[in-house]
Amino acid sequence: MFQCHILLIVPLELGIQVDFSSVKIADYDYDPGLQIGDEVQATFEQDGQKFDLVTLVTKRHKRVISNKSSKSIFRLYIYLEAQDREKVVKWAETLKISDSIKEHLRDHSAEQN
Repeated sequence: MFQCHILLIVPLELGIQVDFSSVKIADYDYDPGLQIGDEVQATFEQDGQKFDLVTLVTKRHKRVISNKSSKSIFRLYIYLEAQDREKVVKWAETLKISDSIKEHLRDHSAEQN
């Protein structure tokens, strides 16, 4: 099985106090072909707010997850970093108060371990 997760990075240098470093904004069952250095217009909705950010692909991470009781998974993580600091600060500030995103982040964190 193949999975691709697109994650938006919260840059630490912005000084935003959050307990995570990235948030999943999209899932695919194929590799969209994004490479490091590609510019991507990321448009997504989170907790009723629409965000439209110009981003750059900063990292591609591949992971194999072997399960004896079910199908193994090949997972590709593609990390995006927003270029407009004001917009990413606004986006990250909404994450600080969102219970639904905190639950999603806990799930994502468990996936990475």
